[in-house]
Amino acid sequence: THSFIEIRSTREKMMFDDDDKPTLDQEQRKVVKKLCRLFIWQDKTLADKCCKSIIKQINDAEYGLDDVSINEAFYVNVETFLTAEFNELDLLLNDLQAQISQYQLPIQLKDYVRQDISDEQDEFFPVIESILNEHGFTICTLSVDAPIYCVCLVRQKDCEAIIELAEELDLELFLS
Repeated sequence: THSFIEIRSTREKMMFDDDDKPTLDQEQRKVVKKLCRLFIWQDKTLADKCCKSIIKQINDAEYGLDDVSINEAFYVNVETFLTAEFNELDLLLNDLQAQISQYQLPIQLKDYVRQDISDEQDEFFPVIESILNEHGFTICTLSVDAPIYCVCLVRQKDCEAIIELAEELDLELFLS
């Protein structure tokens, strides 16, 4: 089963800068930092760098959050999110395996997934998620306005916190 977070943005939660463009308030900035540290749990310095990049992208946008979605800001700036076009699951598999190897996890996805799965997402994701779940991990899928998958490997123990924090930012994502 998947959890899907979709909450429409409310202007009351936003802070406005001197140009009357909506930006992140102090509390939202703290939430961004916490989420970055959950998405990039293995490197606090990189997580903090990504957090600063998200805030900068929103602040630098001509119309702030009216110009850049929070999902786009995470997709562009959080380096652990992997992307692939819908018909390139084989490339996503390779990228996930590279990330798994980087984290030194004893998982070989290719032992469980057929190589000809480039058009079979209904078969691909359940197999991957099952394997990852056995090792305490899962996939977080970020909703983006593009015909791509945008996924990040996260620890299962962090899922509840990710969901709660995502709700505070109106960040749209799926967790298995």
